[in-house]
Amino acid sequence: MFEGFVEPGLSNTEDQAARFAALLGRQPRTHSSFAEELTKEWAAA
Repeated sequence: MFEGFVEPGLSNTEDQAARFAALLGRQPRTHSSFAEELTKEWAAA
């Protein structure tokens, strides 16, 4: 079941992305960019 998520990844429409950005108050980011940002914050602590 999860193979379908791992191989192609999750996708969304432009409308869904715009609605999600409105909820967040910013553009969504990738998991990689989140991990990089968190790593920098932890290293600075």
